[in-house]
Amino acid sequence: MATDKTFVWGFECPDRAWGLGDAIGQVLASVAGIAVSSIAVITVYLIFAMPRGRANGLTFTAG
Repeated sequence: MATDKTFVWGFECPDRAWGLGDAIGQVLASVAGIAVSSIAVITVYLIFAMPRGRANGLTFTAG
């Protein structure tokens, strides 16, 4: 059984050549995760920065 081996940027990629689209897909998955976690941090900051931050924080935690 023969396998095709391709070299991309000097690295051997057996059975499949990794292209730019695959690399972008992997990076976008990480970027999406970072963006979602940032939204949660900003939301919590805004809750506590409001005038009734302690009461809003307790309500947010309970609900």
